[in-house]
Amino acid sequence: MPPPTYQQVNVILAEPEAEMTAPLRTAMAQRGLRHVSICRDAAHLDNALNHRSVDVLLCDIDLAGLKFREAMQRIRRNEVGRNPFVQIIAMMGHGGRDHVQHLIGAGVDDLIRKPMTPARLASRFEALTRPRKPFVIAESYIGPNRRKGPRVTEGYSMVPVPNSLRSKVVDGLHPTQVQEALDHGWKLVIEAQSRSRRNAITVLTRRILNFYDGKGSPEELRRDLGYLVSKAEELIVRHRRTDSQHVAEIAACMGAVALRMIESPMAPQPKDVKLIPHLSIATRMSSQSPKESIATVREIVELIREYLK
Repeated sequence: MPPPTYQQVNVILAEPEAEMTAPLRTAMAQRGLRHVSICRDAAHLDNALNHRSVDVLLCDIDLAGLKFREAMQRIRRNEVGRNPFVQIIAMMGHGGRDHVQHLIGAGVDDLIRKPMTPARLASRFEALTRPRKPFVIAESYIGPNRRKGPRVTEGYSMVPVPNSLRSKVVDGLHPTQVQEALDHGWKLVIEAQSRSRRNAITVLTRRILNFYDGKGSPEELRRDLGYLVSKAEELIVRHRRTDSQHVAEIAACMGAVALRMIESPMAPQPKDVKLIPHLSIATRMSSQSPKESIATVREIVELIREYLK
């Protein structure tokens, strides 16, 4: 078996201190890493991420102009760069346990305290070539499965994700093949996000119905009805004028019923309360591809539209 090669690997070292970057860049060059971009601030980091598909990002949490948690989740949401699954190593020179938990919640793969020596860097790269942990896909978080759990209102999915570093170094894939795997992985994330929204609706409808069974508070009811409207709107935006238009249609019905209940949450129309669980079931059905399921969803939509007139 030939020795691993790092010649096709793209790395960003986002570090403001020159005395830190010089030895690390030398160490990476000695391992055959030819494509290493040095970034001194957030603007340079954005530019480097968009310039090419990056496999590893080593980022100082105090990089000038960078809101670390928000920036890392922008990467994970595929809003910047070409690889939402880039291996991220956060570098920090200060902070306690709470700070560490905050950084992990940003979706990083690893966290290391500075200074990072060349030997520690080498061990980290070796660890990053192992198979990835699945990603948690939820409304407020996308990243490795390291968090305690999503909020009860949001639902979540677990998705296997590609490791572009491993693909290049261990499997010897061409960068074009690697990018194809990344693009396919992102399609799985999009599908998981849609499932998460539908799961969130199931959780919310259960909580809303529990209130009318004597559980929960009026404040929680109003909050959950508002959440339900927002989740419905997200599904509408995602699926409107697509091949899954029927998902947008059932979500619009869900949102309309929830809005009626918000007007008088303590004394809603009895039919509205009865419709909620049926709409939740129809929303889950809308994720199924057989034509029979789509037809059933559309029949439900027409009945509810008549009722809402």
